[in-house]
Amino acid sequence: MPKLLLFAPCQKAIIDEVDKSVSLVGVMHGFNFQAIGEPPSATLPTNVVIPMNWAMVSIWLRLPEDNDKTFEQLIELITPDNTKVQASTQAFQMTTRTHQIAMSANTFPVGKTGEYKLVLSLREIEQTPWVQILEYPIVVHYLENQVQKAGN
Repeated sequence: MPKLLLFAPCQKAIIDEVDKSVSLVGVMHGFNFQAIGEPPSATLPTNVVIPMNWAMVSIWLRLPEDNDKTFEQLIELITPDNTKVQASTQAFQMTTRTHQIAMSANTFPVGKTGEYKLVLSLREIEQTPWVQILEYPIVVHYLENQVQKAGN
């Protein structure tokens, strides 16, 4: 199986069409958010998502035994209470020394405050079970709305 060289979520990923070099913009480790217009102590439903463009980038290194094999990458997003809320797969072949994959999303679940995990797994397509390669933590913190009363 290929060796993982890099895995990171970011605000934006750019892969150059000519030389396949990868640029990561705003590598994510966590974020704060606030629900505008909510009462000061409002609790959010657990299934709330926010619109947010972001990407997940992996770079794999081909090993000698990887020639002529097709692999599949699985990325799962797991909430602080261990609920799988998003999953995405991508098949690929190691035709060059390294292989870059950029997967994008346009929402992020925020119904639970705490540590979300991006779990990266790999397998030889339809041949072997999934092997978990890495967990990447992203901390989400909900800032309660601080509404000020007139005259304060």
